[in-house]
Amino acid sequence: MRPSSPLAARARLPSPLDAGDLLRALRAVPDPRPGGGRRHPRTYVLAVLVMSFACAGFESLSAAAQWAAGADRALLLALGAIPDPLTGQVHPPSEATIRRMACRVDREAVEASSRPGPPTGWTRPSLKPVAGR
Repeated sequence: MRPSSPLAARARLPSPLDAGDLLRALRAVPDPRPGGGRRHPRTYVLAVLVMSFACAGFESLSAAAQWAAGADRALLLALGAIPDPLTGQVHPPSEATIRRMACRVDREAVEASSRPGPPTGWTRPSLKPVAGR
């Protein structure tokens, strides 16, 4: 299957190492689906969407689903996929699932979660006045 974006052929493939900070940030975004996700966790669907657009260079929701379908099992697990309890298979979110999430998600919450902040574990140093100044 050909990707729907010419940039996809030149894009670097994201690794599972790219997912850690992304998942921490996306956990703050509320789930817009009534009752939450049935098959795919919210963070997983959003991570697939972000990774396919930002890292793989795709430009449409159908291309995001194509990217997810072609991603390897380890990457999907790193993004938060839950393996089928009976078969162990990892299923990528469908285009319909990705589209529903993209249309219903609180965009302000997504933007707020992606704003840069201080590095993890960083604390503001305390400033002490210098004598004589």
